[in-house]
Parts: sequence; C-alpha cells; structure tokens
Amino acid sequence: MNNGRYLKKFFTFGRNSRELVEHFVKDWKFGFVAHTPLDLKQTQISTFDLEGEFISLFISDSDISSLNLLNAHISRLKNLQEIEVIILADTQQFQEESINWADIYGHDISLTPQVILKESGNTILECYAHFLCGASFTCLDYQSLRHWLHAGKTYISASCEAVSSKELPYTLYLEFKKLEKEVDSKQMKLAAINAVFLGDVWTIELIEATTLMLQACLSEDTAVGLHSNFHSEGLSDLAGFKLFAVLESEVDKVTDDVDDLPLFLKY
Repeated sequence: MNNGRYLKKFFTFGRNSRELVEHFVKDWKFGFVAHTPLDLKQTQISTFDLEGEFISLFISDSDISSLNLLNAHISRLKNLQEIEVIILADTQQFQEESINWADIYGHDISLTPQVILKESGNTILECYAHFLCGASFTCLDYQSLRHWLHAGKTYISASCEAVSSKELPYTLYLEFKKLEKEVDSKQMKLAAINAVFLGDVWTIELIEATTLMLQACLSEDTAVGLHSNFHSEGLSDLAGFKLFAVLESEVDKVTDDVDDLPLFLKY
C-alpha cells in the first residue's frame, strides 16, 4: 500500500507535443502533474525544474529542429535514470524516420526514445499520470511502467469511471472485450496492459473479484501491471477502472521444418 502523491513532469519540444500536454493537463483532475514547454524560448531546464523527487517524460515532435533541441537539453542532464523520451510522429513515414534518428542519437544520450504515432500520446500521458497519484493497494514500481511503455509502439485504452461496485467485474469484462476488438481490427496483438482501479478505497473482496476477472481475460504471455488511484472523498458505492494497453505487430513465425513448407518452396 502507498499513498502516491508523486509528481510527474512533462517536458515538451514542438507545437504538437506542447498542445497535446497542455490539453491533457488542463483536463486532468487528480493533480501531481506539471508541464514545462522548452520550445518557446532557447533556455536550459532550470534548477527548480530538477529539484525534489519526480518522474520525467520528455516529449518531442518528429521534425529535426525539435529533435535537435531535445538532444541539446537531454545531453546537459546528469541523471538519466528516471527519464523517458517520447517522439510523436504524424504518420507512419515520420515514425520510421524518427526511429532512424533515435537509433543514431539515442546512444549518444544513453536513452532509448520511444517513437509513437501522435494518436497514442494521450494514452501514455494518462497512464503516467495515474502512476503513484492517489492511494494504491499495490506498490507498482517505476520499472514496471517503463516495461509497459517499451512493450510495443501502439497504445489504446478502455475505461469505465463510475459504476456500481456489484457490476464492476462484469463491466471490466465488457470493456476488455471492446478493447480486444480494437486490437483485432488493427491486426495487432496485446503485448502489455496497465490496469488502474479508481474511486474511493475498495474492499478487499472487490479488488480480488475484479483482479480475477482481469486475469481471466488475459493470456499468459501478456505483461500486466495492476495498481489503483484511490481518492477518499466520502462514502460512495461507485467505482471505476482504466485499462491502458500496448500493442505490437503480429509476427509470422518462419518454420525450419521443410515438411511444413508449401510444395513450390521445397525444391
């Protein structure tokens, strides 16, 4: 059990990244997030921005000027242990070009930038914002969150934020099935999922029932992170959840057994 209240700082480079985070922070209601745009003026990250304990997420557009500015700022930092870098790409082509940039410059800054399509950005921001925000019945560590982030390249979510406690496990099942259909429509597979329970502090029985339902929905090879963002603001029978999913491309397995090959490939 932990009480959360851990700050997440989002540093942005470029208009798309800046606007994405601005809109997210404006709508986020649980606090413990901060946004610092670094593309509006040529300045170093201030000492104040680096004080205290927090998690950093550096988010950049995929144009060269934004990427170079990102590289300039990151290279000045002394401690990169709790930093992740996200590069937003508008299209698949820009994503591939940014991956090439990350392969070249990522080694220089001792990081592995995660290059994603812009449509996945909000899911990542919300998943990070829920982490160590309110009270949690489990102590999900930061490495688990990092593993979730790097499990794939596409991010989607499903949720229900207000439902009767009695209906919660079945509602989770229904929402997971919707998420599963979206995964299939993208012709991808579910690589990892981060589940967050919401509302007032739940009973042990409700946590167990909902957790068992989630486990029943998932395959054994899907990585799972489970925690909560509880905020006790009075007695309520309503509860909720968020499911943050990471998808990866389906990879066709190539067999070495000649008997399994089509006839025209055997000779």
